[in-house]
Amino acid sequence: MTASTPTDAIVDTSILRTFAVILCSKCQYLEFPGCDVHGTLYTELLIDGLGKQHAKCPNCTAATSNARPFRDGCRRCKSPTTVLMWASSLQEIQQAVEAFPNSIEEIEHTVISCECCCTAIFPKANHILTTRLAYEPLAVASGKPLKVANFQLSMPHVDGCSRKGMPLQAVAVQLPKSELKFIAQRMFKCPVAPKITGKEPYRHRPVGIITQQNHLHQIAIRLMSTVVKTFDAESPQAAQPLQQIITVLEKLEPLALFSEWSPPCQLSREKLLPKKVYASSYFDENHKVTKIFESNFGFWRSSCKVDRQLPKEDEWIVLEFDPAVTLSTIELQWREGYIPKHYSVSASRDGTLFETVAIVMRPTKEDRMLIPKVKEIHMQRWLVLSYEIFRLCLLTYDHCAGETFGLISIVCKEAIFCSVHTPTVVVLQMVRQWLFNGAVSSLPEVRNLALQALQKLLLASGSLCGLLQLATSLVLNTRSTNVATFDRQTWDCFDQLSEDGSRSAQVFIIKLVTSIQRFVVKNRSDSVTLTNCLNDQEHVAINNGTSNTLMASSIEQQSFLKAIERRSHLGMIILHILSELSTWQMKRIQKAEEFKTEQELESLQLEEPYSMEICSDFFDISHRLIVSVLSRWLPRAGEKIQNNSRPEEGNKEGSNIVSSEIGSSQDVYDALASSFAQFRFNADMQGNLNGVDACIHQCNGDQSGKPMFLPEELCVAVLKIVTANLRRLVFSKIDPIEVGIAPARVQSEDDLLSAPPALAPTVCLLEQLISLGAMRNDSLFPVSLNAAVAMEVGTEAFYPSAYQRTKILTSRMGKGATLEVQMRWPVKERGQEDPRYERLLLMLQVECIKLRIRHAIRGSWYFFLHLMVEIPSSQETEEMLTRCFAPCIKSAGFLSWQVAAGAQELPINLQRHLYWNRKEKMSQDSGVGWIRVYPKSVAAYDDVLQDVEGFLAKHGNNDGSMLRP
Repeated sequence: MTASTPTDAIVDTSILRTFAVILCSKCQYLEFPGCDVHGTLYTELLIDGLGKQHAKCPNCTAATSNARPFRDGCRRCKSPTTVLMWASSLQEIQQAVEAFPNSIEEIEHTVISCECCCTAIFPKANHILTTRLAYEPLAVASGKPLKVANFQLSMPHVDGCSRKGMPLQAVAVQLPKSELKFIAQRMFKCPVAPKITGKEPYRHRPVGIITQQNHLHQIAIRLMSTVVKTFDAESPQAAQPLQQIITVLEKLEPLALFSEWSPPCQLSREKLLPKKVYASSYFDENHKVTKIFESNFGFWRSSCKVDRQLPKEDEWIVLEFDPAVTLSTIELQWREGYIPKHYSVSASRDGTLFETVAIVMRPTKEDRMLIPKVKEIHMQRWLVLSYEIFRLCLLTYDHCAGETFGLISIVCKEAIFCSVHTPTVVVLQMVRQWLFNGAVSSLPEVRNLALQALQKLLLASGSLCGLLQLATSLVLNTRSTNVATFDRQTWDCFDQLSEDGSRSAQVFIIKLVTSIQRFVVKNRSDSVTLTNCLNDQEHVAINNGTSNTLMASSIEQQSFLKAIERRSHLGMIILHILSELSTWQMKRIQKAEEFKTEQELESLQLEEPYSMEICSDFFDISHRLIVSVLSRWLPRAGEKIQNNSRPEEGNKEGSNIVSSEIGSSQDVYDALASSFAQFRFNADMQGNLNGVDACIHQCNGDQSGKPMFLPEELCVAVLKIVTANLRRLVFSKIDPIEVGIAPARVQSEDDLLSAPPALAPTVCLLEQLISLGAMRNDSLFPVSLNAAVAMEVGTEAFYPSAYQRTKILTSRMGKGATLEVQMRWPVKERGQEDPRYERLLLMLQVECIKLRIRHAIRGSWYFFLHLMVEIPSSQETEEMLTRCFAPCIKSAGFLSWQVAAGAQELPINLQRHLYWNRKEKMSQDSGVGWIRVYPKSVAAYDDVLQDVEGFLAKHGNNDGSMLRP
């Protein structure tokens, strides 16, 4: 403790306090700005007129924008800097000073912070600050890397922070020891971090801003929408416009249209800033005209006329815009005591001829002027003109000696026309829907031309929704969403591809895969390649040394694509390719969670070429496809879904799981099974099926040896795509309202468990799919397993609040559940062993013996240790956890623990499926210990024990260290 710091009896060193930091954007030099006059740190946040964040002294006007050396940029290299507000404790700062390496005054370090409450810590291992290496954000002195995730559960947070235990940010800094000593001396004067209240904090979704509107283009779009709506796909004349649009689309390169609709754009709602601003005079250096755009830092003041006999000259301010702008209003805020008696505003389109747009005879402290429209008499229309220059003229007819004027701010707002604006994504959807209508025309020529146009449009746009909609259209061969009866003959007729259509489909697949590999996979800075990703998850079969993913087969063995003779074949291949790409995206999202480097910015992108497009349409399309394929095993209105049903068994009466109104839907399962059998035969004749066969089965988690390319595998592929998009939505922390997913209306206690209306059908469908194949020998087992994964990944999107998730957890436990306590063995935190976890397992075993509860422990050294506990069928699982487990957890040395969803050192999860992918899940989950609850309806105690033993035998260290009860 330094000499100037109060004693611990006066100041609680563990309290989190807020302060400002300055971080250089080039050299990462970290600095804690402070006021030497008052001996305090800068702790108050300021936002200047340009929206840039600054901080100031709480006792005076000294700020990072006006005090040296902060206003000049980085103290070391003079590069631009960023001002952040952090929260930390004096104890953390003092420990960082003590842990600073000896004989070194500065280190390359990584600060770990929470993006929600801005808490920051200086990570240490073995009482020494960690260092930053070229390829590792955290490393001990010996060079051994550490994971940012190791600090998640022990990270302090401000009260009310919703990201406790969630992934953290890694901030690269150049940390001087002198700065740590400086903040340690002044830390006790910083304000206590305020409690966070209110709803779930979300990050702002980045969007493009439209500052100029081409009204002719908007008129053309409106006319086109009218033409599209009146398009008759059953008319022979429909072929001509389709041929014309193919000619246009042929000239577009892959992804040429992606930037046109992603990220989404909105009309400008920001104030416009001029390129130049100058005035007739200014009072002194502190009152220049540029101050009117720095609302927190002074005002413009004109020079003072001391002699009344001087010539009368008007004062003026000129704003120059480049390019010309269309303004709707101008708002002025005058300084009290410096308000002119009259003034006018004039504008010019070319800088030579000015026209007056407003005259104010009785100014007030705050004036707001509307820019009038211009009426063209001969055209009988009103126009809002664009101007390059606006001039504010302060009239001096009553000029007095010593008179001066003062203006605090000018706000120029652009004229926006929402009523005539059509977003580009809407235009794309409109064109797509037009082509989809033609793709299911009864006229073969129209149908083939529309399909070719769709393929070219989707390559250029990169829209995942478009590709999913294309696959759905190819599989169902109808534009209707509800068909009570299914005509197999009509479906077969529509499903046939002509020779030209087959060749076009082959070219489309090759171009799609090439674009994915060139623009999506290889265009990333991370090291997660598609092949490595699939290899890591055991999804690739090796045949003669070649990786047989479907993407690789499409390029390396192009004769494989000659088996495509039907539209449903093409739809099937598209879905499997998108599924492989989604697996790669899942791996990348997991990697970003661990390291939180520049890749974190990508988590805010809810659209990525061919793989991400999170919106309500995406969930509607995927829902429709799955329901149509598996409709015979899904309940209709008023029916109950059966458990463990199989395709070959049909519907039988079974247990009541979930009921939902699916409505009438076409049943294309048999038609697809026959079509895919033909594809298997064609591909087998080409001699390219064996490697791809094993690849598809391993991708879907199916080792039963069944024929590949079954209709249910389409659903598995769609579920993988849905899972990847749900994970991105959850990880982005972007408000779902911004993507059209509004929360459910809460009118009663029961409504708290309702998912958002846009996601409710998906949630209900996933619950139904989980129950269709609980056992490995069930034909729909892969569907059930992947539905359970999607349900777990999307839980935070389906139930946004922790209260909702806790209610779901406790309501599903029931009686007689099986508990699994899993921990890494041994547990090492920051380079040191943590004995609490092994102590907990010993105490839980003693408790089970006292209560005569059946239990078993299994484990493998340097792998995992598992304790399985069977709750008696007469006991409520929640009550047993609260009464018996919670005291043991507390006695073992953990902080307060409760049966609640959310971040805890020992998080508790509800398992919806017995045979989940443990290896994959362990690579994604943060922390070192977990409690899993298997309800009696999901798995019995013996089944859980057998699954754990199989996992340890296959992946653990087989050195005879397995523990037995």
